[in-house]
Amino acid sequence: MVSKVDTRDHNLDILQSLGYKKFKNTTIFQNGENFILSPAVSENSNGKYWFDIREVNLNRINEKSFLLVRVVPDIFILERINSISSLLDISKMDNRPNSGNVWGLKIYLINSLNKAVLYNLKDTTKKIETHLFRKGEIIDAFYKNQTK
Repeated sequence: MVSKVDTRDHNLDILQSLGYKKFKNTTIFQNGENFILSPAVSENSNGKYWFDIREVNLNRINEKSFLLVRVVPDIFILERINSISSLLDISKMDNRPNSGNVWGLKIYLINSLNKAVLYNLKDTTKKIETHLFRKGEIIDAFYKNQTK
């Protein structure tokens, strides 16, 4: 298992090569008026993947922003923030003492199909199917999605 410190900083070179810099001590990366929310995740002891999206971070970015999940070792999920809005229902939000208001999102990987399914930990009925990208593909995929 990878340590939490190693996971947090995993594949930061991808964001830097896109011209993005970390905003304070958050999972937000900024390039001018453009933002990427980029949590990094590794497999937990149960063989599952999940991450939190903090409400305070969502309030700092705009609707044109991207979610770029960096999955250890070298897999990526790329979606526009507005395409996952159905998973961010306020009634499905948690309040955690050290994190504030958050949505816990789980990732189910289907590596053989290059797909992942994202869903809220509190509501597994709403799911978003997305494409998995490899390290050599993610930069091109980002630029293609940026123009859409």
